[in-house]
Amino acid sequence: MITFEIETLDRSNTAGFRKSARDVDWRARRILVDLGSLRYLDTAGVAGLLEWLAQIGRTAEVRLCSSSGPVHALLELVRASTLLPLYHDRQSALASFRREEGSKDRIRDRASMTDLAVQGRG
Repeated sequence: MITFEIETLDRSNTAGFRKSARDVDWRARRILVDLGSLRYLDTAGVAGLLEWLAQIGRTAEVRLCSSSGPVHALLELVRASTLLPLYHDRQSALASFRREEGSKDRIRDRASMTDLAVQGRG
């Protein structure tokens, strides 16, 4: 699971965010991105976030969760949910992985997912 530890993703820190995201080892097959701490997102932040999500989505199943208020509204406005599933909370996002997995290997909530904090560096 990836947890955002930044409250703002905008023009001032998008470059640092992209660098942080590139430095991560993306071997996980399922990635849950928790946007709960993210309170503000501008167009540069949306572009950086969607670019990063598209990059990791090439090799993994990705879900977004816990976006709220203006961040959620902006993600809906740019139709991010047409690219990646967007869930209101962690539990429903984790359950979607399980439903999709069906009778195959079942994932364990947190034990099978890598915890990681993404920070924007300016």
